[in-house]
Amino acid sequence: MIFLLSASHICNSQTDEHLAKALYLLDITKNTAFAENPGDAYTITVIGSSPVFNMLQRHTAHMHILGLPVKLKQIDDLTLLKSSQMVYLSENKSDILKALLKQTSGQPVVIVAEEAGLHKAGAAFSFVLSDNNKWQVDVNEASLAERRIQLSKNLNEIIHQE
Repeated sequence: MIFLLSASHICNSQTDEHLAKALYLLDITKNTAFAENPGDAYTITVIGSSPVFNMLQRHTAHMHILGLPVKLKQIDDLTLLKSSQMVYLSENKSDILKALLKQTSGQPVVIVAEEAGLHKAGAAFSFVLSDNNKWQVDVNEASLAERRIQLSKNLNEIIHQE
């Protein structure tokens, strides 16, 4: 996959880090299947401030995921969260994960945390810098199953093996 190969490079700068994370998010969107119809657009909501949002804007113009146009939103307040297929929780908003999980409980929403280790607290994915200086994701398969989301085996290369 083009996104997988593009994102798996060694990170040398913060721009590379944010680009790699944005490309991983897009890889995840293309390799997850929902039990329910996602609606008329594939919506990715970024909660908090993160340069990943800008990278997503660059790479999703005219893009379709699951045959749907991509819609990006950036919010700072959890009360503004509406229907989304993916929520990216910026590091500066990590403290609201518990409230986010409660608000989206049982909904088919892929929650990806920028902060390492938050997959253990309920996020479906969290980023980790591996020993060989590559960005990878940790996965919470129970969270995905609870939300009726299936993960493709195509993501094995970016999944961190603990």
